[in-house]
Amino acid sequence: MRRQRAFLPPVLLFFLFICLSAHAQKEPHIIIQEADINVVCTSMDKFTCKTHRTVRILNEKGDRAANFAFPTDRTQKLTAFTATITNDDGKVLRKIKKSDLQRTQYNSDMVADGETFYYNYQPPTYPVSIVFDYEYVNTEGYVSFPVFCPLTSYDMELKQAKYTLQVPSDMEVRSKLLNMPENCIRTHTEGNRKTISIQLNDFASGQREQFAPSLYQTLPIAYLAPTQFRFLGTEGNMRSWEDFGKWQAGLIEGRDNLDPAFKAQLKQMTDTCHTEAEKVNVIYQLLGHSTRYNSIQLGIGGWQPAQASVVNRQGLGDCKGLSNYMRAMLKAIGIEGQYVLISTKHKRLFRDFPSLSQLDHAILRVPLPDDTLWLECTNPTLPIGYLHEDIAGHDAILITQQGGQFITLPQYQDKDNQYLTTIHVMLNENGSARIHYKAHMQGEHYETWKWAEKADNKTLKEQLQSIFHLPQAEFKAIEVKRDFEQHSHIPYIEVNFDVLCNNIASVTGQRLFVPLNVITVAPTKIKEYPERKNDISIENNIIAVDSTYIHLPEGFVIESCPQPFIADNNIIANNIQIDKDNNSVLIAEKTIIRKGRYDKSLYPSLTEQQSRLVNWKKQKIVLKK
Repeated sequence: MRRQRAFLPPVLLFFLFICLSAHAQKEPHIIIQEADINVVCTSMDKFTCKTHRTVRILNEKGDRAANFAFPTDRTQKLTAFTATITNDDGKVLRKIKKSDLQRTQYNSDMVADGETFYYNYQPPTYPVSIVFDYEYVNTEGYVSFPVFCPLTSYDMELKQAKYTLQVPSDMEVRSKLLNMPENCIRTHTEGNRKTISIQLNDFASGQREQFAPSLYQTLPIAYLAPTQFRFLGTEGNMRSWEDFGKWQAGLIEGRDNLDPAFKAQLKQMTDTCHTEAEKVNVIYQLLGHSTRYNSIQLGIGGWQPAQASVVNRQGLGDCKGLSNYMRAMLKAIGIEGQYVLISTKHKRLFRDFPSLSQLDHAILRVPLPDDTLWLECTNPTLPIGYLHEDIAGHDAILITQQGGQFITLPQYQDKDNQYLTTIHVMLNENGSARIHYKAHMQGEHYETWKWAEKADNKTLKEQLQSIFHLPQAEFKAIEVKRDFEQHSHIPYIEVNFDVLCNNIASVTGQRLFVPLNVITVAPTKIKEYPERKNDISIENNIIAVDSTYIHLPEGFVIESCPQPFIADNNIIANNIQIDKDNNSVLIAEKTIIRKGRYDKSLYPSLTEQQSRLVNWKKQKIVLKK
């Protein structure tokens, strides 16, 4: 469920992203010549979808468009497939039939009741064109119709796309259009059939730009869904999130039963606790010790949690099953746990368009007299009540018997997200140094170093050598400590280590030239665009405070130091001061990166400030004997 994190401090991640994103292409790699989707709905239980798509791949960077993958399950069956691949001369390079597709039921962390058809193709030359024609049938009900999203990545161009949906005339169909004009959708009724059509021509996804909003926020997408629905023996409507919640509440009703002996055991385990919060913590720890996460897409489209007694017996479950199991255990000791559905990908949900496709995760909310705890049941190694960055501040749907309630989870404040480092560099006259590094990462920054909690000493050394670009350095006395503030549920990690390094400073005669970035990665310039297309989007607040003390070798004095660097363009603020005395130099650096959406006209000031910072960081502190 959770993605693996990069092992870098947030400021370094920020600048690494700048570097890695600096080679965007101006020309498209893929051209969608035509994309035609035709959906015919005959009842609330069945529809057929036919897709015709012609794709032109211009170079190897567009190879992904040559592949095909289609997941099936109890409700969705692939009934027909052909693909024809030609070069620019019209020569047929390959024809692919449904019988040529490979099939797999395997997934490293998922149990599902279907299989995936797939085919991977590597073009021998470029350009090539591929014509895809395939059909699938959806039976046993549905909660939405196929999504219209003809462009799926950067560096794509669309020539023509059309979406047609035919439904019974008395069926109410809801629609939500993103990044396309409202007049591109039309409805026509004739007899007992209603036809909804969408057409989009001549659209380009553009090139990737640094600090642009997510692709999801810029691509044209249309969602369509019936208001009333039937799905795998259940019925409901999605006129509102409240109505959606009533249907979802029916899916979890009666699934919190536990064996009486186990419930007695839970009461015995918590009898000595003084507060309800202590009881919740005991049960949460039990969840972590006795279960493991496994994505399970069985049952009602993967939306109904497993019985709590089954999770207890098997010791595994997905986010739904584990959250429901935790809810059942709390119920057994007289504490209410509330089931919550949320998206880990998008902070905002459409208030006016309830749909399952917006939700991909389940958590638990525990309202206590003096506090509200949010429990991530798929990863109980997280401190109890901690809101990790994939859910903090996200919209969510609280499921109650009265229906769904639209809520927004709390967001940690800047003061809660601290990243503090203190570095002492004991410099030798030959340019080598013994360095002591201490870091305190709190709140959202805690997750950057969470990997280190259970890493062995060998892994810690290897990762530290990679992070600080010191492959030959000798790391010693590595210490990792985790704790959290009891009342605010804000975790922190402290990392301490010593490192012996050669060639920290360069030696020329009687002088030592000491870099300003002693063991940290130097910043890189931001790519400039002749004409920027997107606004600036900064997803996370970053506040980093670094204090680097450079202790002079005996007999050396400071000959010269750079002047302070102070700049603020309202997006990023840099404040670097250099203080000195007879025995040491202190480089005190504070960086503030402010999350938000900014007008693209501010981008030149962003690149200019970063360029000045890069040049400033190239200076040296000069010591003389």
